[in-house]
Amino acid sequence: MCALTAGGASAHSGLRADALFQTTVVAKAQLKLPFGMSARKVRRMLRRDGYKEIDITYLGILDAKADVCRRGTRYRVKLRANGSYEYRNEIGKCRRAIAPEEVRDIIRKEGFRRIDVADDSAVPYRATGCRNGNRFSLEISEHGDVKVIDAIAKCRPNRLSPRQVRRALRKDGFNRIRFTDRTPPRYVIEACRNARKIRLNIDRRGRIRDRERIGRCPAAISPSQITSILERDGYNRIDVVDDQPPRFRAEACRRTDRFRILISPWGKQLKERRIGECAPPITAAGLRERLRERPENFKAIRVRKGKRYPFVAQVCNSGKRQTLFFSAYGKYEGKRDRGECVSPRLNKITERYDRLRNTEMFIEGCSRRGRRVRIKIDAYGEEIDRQRIGPCN
Repeated sequence: MCALTAGGASAHSGLRADALFQTTVVAKAQLKLPFGMSARKVRRMLRRDGYKEIDITYLGILDAKADVCRRGTRYRVKLRANGSYEYRNEIGKCRRAIAPEEVRDIIRKEGFRRIDVADDSAVPYRATGCRNGNRFSLEISEHGDVKVIDAIAKCRPNRLSPRQVRRALRKDGFNRIRFTDRTPPRYVIEACRNARKIRLNIDRRGRIRDRERIGRCPAAISPSQITSILERDGYNRIDVVDDQPPRFRAEACRRTDRFRILISPWGKQLKERRIGECAPPITAAGLRERLRERPENFKAIRVRKGKRYPFVAQVCNSGKRQTLFFSAYGKYEGKRDRGECVSPRLNKITERYDRLRNTEMFIEGCSRRGRRVRIKIDAYGEEIDRQRIGPCN
């Protein structure tokens, strides 16, 4: 009996162990479903039912609680793991979605300035703004909550300087920029673009707020026009030393001063600097004297006033007859060859001195023996008399 009893006890123990094992397995199998509840799953189920602005307040094993919105009404709900609702209580009204045009004002109320909204149609809205000297990247929710993402740069001064405005306009193709009003908070500027003269009204950040066409602008000048432009302004003795755009340089005289002048591509004088002195105007007698002192050894020099050139000189240069042209200040302007130099006949020479009476012509020279001789000749070159006047030096 002891064996039977022991065997029976062993059998009953085996049955209880099997039952306990099965119960444990079933319990473990039943606990797998509640552990599947997660914030991501709760949000997905609530969105499926049309809820928005989901704020999960409790996340348990078998259920979850959240405050949600649908059709302008705010609810507090309890959601079971199988997707059913234990309750849904109305607790108020939902916050309305903001309009795109409200974004800038909402950011400004947070203390930001110089605001740029990247895309008014995207939600969440993205923008940048300045606060406390730094520029921030911002994100604005559908309901107007401003979130600072990151500081991206330092904020520059709130107002662009005239130099910065001028640089920005040049990048946009404007030239001949002139400020007519610099009174804050705007600039009024006259500038040219595509041969059109335009009046611009620009705000402190360099944005064009208004524009008005007020005329035409002259075209750019060519280097060949520089001389005439400076002559019109009272300069003379002009030398163009740099004829390559965008700016031209020339040297010129005004009265007795010499200047270096910077000229814009449109013929406007940009800068003038005195670099020396200029000689005063010359006379015909002064020019004749200069020509006599020249190393070319000019002969038969005759100077007269001209029409195109202030002075015209007729000279003989190495047996060649030349006409030389000079400015009013003695600057050589050019020449023209006239052929061979021919000596005039003796009677033509005497005709030049027809106001004199009892004229006589003499030739002086040195003989082969070293004696200085003076020979008297008539109008035809015949010898009349010969006289020894001393030794030759």
